[in-house]
Amino acid sequence: MAPKYFIPKVYLHLLLGTAVTYASSEYPIGSGLPYMIGIIFGSLWALFALFVLSPGPLKYAVATVFCALLGQSMSTFMERLKHKDLLANTLIGTLGVFAAMSAVGFYDHQNLLGFGPYLLAALIGLLIAHGIAFLVAPYSKESDPTAKTTNTVLSWVTAILFSAFTAYDTQRLKEDARSTKNSDYINSSLGLYLDFLNLFEAVGSFEQ
Repeated sequence: MAPKYFIPKVYLHLLLGTAVTYASSEYPIGSGLPYMIGIIFGSLWALFALFVLSPGPLKYAVATVFCALLGQSMSTFMERLKHKDLLANTLIGTLGVFAAMSAVGFYDHQNLLGFGPYLLAALIGLLIAHGIAFLVAPYSKESDPTAKTTNTVLSWVTAILFSAFTAYDTQRLKEDARSTKNSDYINSSLGLYLDFLNLFEAVGSFEQ
């Protein structure tokens, strides 16, 4: 059995990680393409480290760095939301979707766990699509309707996919609570943390 209050502690870690990301987004320390490339590689390194490190102070330090790096990557996006006075609406919308899909995950009888490989395949396809859109963006005019349509479609797909991931990761959390003997709250909260951030960005894109 997992430690006592395992699930509430996982959600506390989720909340703390999100708070670190938000705080980091408030104080960007760089900009430009080289800086963003550094953020991406730093985030990937930290993510890999989280999977190989055992629970302890070092893992918490790496997790904090990871959350802060993601906050830096979202700083421009957050600034746009604030400038357009859309931050509150985006947060409310994200919380609503996240709570609803978490409820599905809790009340469904673990039927979603079998969809893991399909969700992963869809995620890989989405990452490839986002990569192509990123490479093509500099050659597209801001008013180009095709570019706008592409961004809208990608936002919808992102929202749908990470809504499904939220329910799926909630069921994985239930499995952890039943079987794990360790208190690796960071790894157990990581999937839901990433689900929330991706949902937030997708909902924010709709608002804009």
